[in-house]
Amino acid sequence: MSIRWYELGPGEREEVARRLAEALWKEERVALAFLFGSFLDGAFRDVDVAVYLSGEVDLLDAAAYAEELSGRLTPLVGLPVDVVALNFAPAWLLRRAMAGRELVVRDEALYAALWASALDEELGLSTLSK
Repeated sequence: MSIRWYELGPGEREEVARRLAEALWKEERVALAFLFGSFLDGAFRDVDVAVYLSGEVDLLDAAAYAEELSGRLTPLVGLPVDVVALNFAPAWLLRRAMAGRELVVRDEALYAALWASALDEELGLSTLSK
């Protein structure tokens, strides 16, 4: 089985981002959403989307929601979409996703707190490893 790679021009990438943002703004559970990964830079296998869910969420619920959301977004953009829930993600993934393109930011305070937390955790880990 071979892996399929996709390439899109800037206008096509912008259209995919627009469609994703529009759909994700309609998702009441999505407090934050980001587009990240190889889709932003060049050839890609799938479109990576990270979401932070509002309210109390357990790990299984977050994973199930991410999988279900992937299934709804894929036909919307005509490309494979991989959604990851950030609620239980390690700091490196949280930071990588947040460094991508913002699609939904419903709560600026949450955004700032998560960014600071990810940086603190990464700095703490890098200090301990020295």
